[in-house]
Amino acid sequence: MKKIISLIYHDVYDKRTAESGFQNQEALVYKINAIDFENQVKKISSFKEKYDIRFTFDDGGSSFYVLIAPILEKYNFKGYYFISSDFINKKGFLTENQLRKLSESGHFIGSHSSSHPRDMTKLSCERQFEEWDKSKNTLEKIIGKEIVMASIPNGQFNKKVLEIMIKVGIREVYTSIPRTGFTSFNLNEDLALLSYGRFPVRNDQSTNRVISIMSSRKNRILMYLRWMVLQILLFLFKERYYDIRSFFLKKNNTN
Repeated sequence: MKKIISLIYHDVYDKRTAESGFQNQEALVYKINAIDFENQVKKISSFKEKYDIRFTFDDGGSSFYVLIAPILEKYNFKGYYFISSDFINKKGFLTENQLRKLSESGHFIGSHSSSHPRDMTKLSCERQFEEWDKSKNTLEKIIGKEIVMASIPNGQFNKKVLEIMIKVGIREVYTSIPRTGFTSFNLNEDLALLSYGRFPVRNDQSTNRVISIMSSRKNRILMYLRWMVLQILLFLFKERYYDIRSFFLKKNNTN
């Protein structure tokens, strides 16, 4: 069985970053030029014999259909698209028809919550259930298929978040933990989900840097250690965590 390596992307743009998806500072860091994206996909495709490579995309920007899908299909990949359903049909985001066509073309559709809250762990259990249930139902009505996959906005989750996702009917969750493969989280003997790790791709990373995720186990370990440092910051600074995280993302993006 091939080792699974999942990559997190957000938006791809042709001429302007404002073409697709969210436009806040944190989102801008994850917007990749289409030429760079295709170059990455082309080079990553050479690792298909060794790894089960999964290109995942969060939020639901219109670039999923306009730019990303044609590039992935050119190199015989299918995308894993996680959609914040409240933004469907809004400017810069997928339309219902585009979402339906992606599904019909064999791409995988999952939930990214309904409203894309900043920190799912701070919501009440009732609100969390509503976020996942509303998104799941909306997407199922559009594509006519059951939604069993999801990714969590901003990557923040705990045991309670996973328990609620299982109760809603999610069976696979793609996290922001930079690690290969998956782990199993069991609510009881009958209800469980698989939790997949993912490696983030930002626009301050060279193509060679992105390729090293595939070629270098050492680099994957370093990315995991960096993630661990961010979790320590989250624990120590709590409310100021996102300000610190945004500062470092902005700093990385301007270097």
